[in-house]
Amino acid sequence: MRVEKTISEILPEKFIVIFNGWTTSDNHYATCYASDYEKNENGYPNALVGFSPIDLEISKNASHHYEFVKFVVNVDGKRLQQCEYFYWR
Repeated sequence: MRVEKTISEILPEKFIVIFNGWTTSDNHYATCYASDYEKNENGYPNALVGFSPIDLEISKNASHHYEFVKFVVNVDGKRLQQCEYFYWR
């Protein structure tokens, strides 16, 4: 829980979520980053807040990816409603 607490303290009240997903062979992976937009412009690194394989047999639509992002953000003590901008890479 120490990492989640640190990320929660670093991120401002409003933040950016950056989502990336890719498939290699039969494996699908998703990553979720959070960032402070103003600090990011000044070289502030994005915080990796989630990385997970996603079962394509179960998860073939955007709603499952959305639930992954929502879960990850909530673990870090934030709410998706605090996200000012959502970026899909």
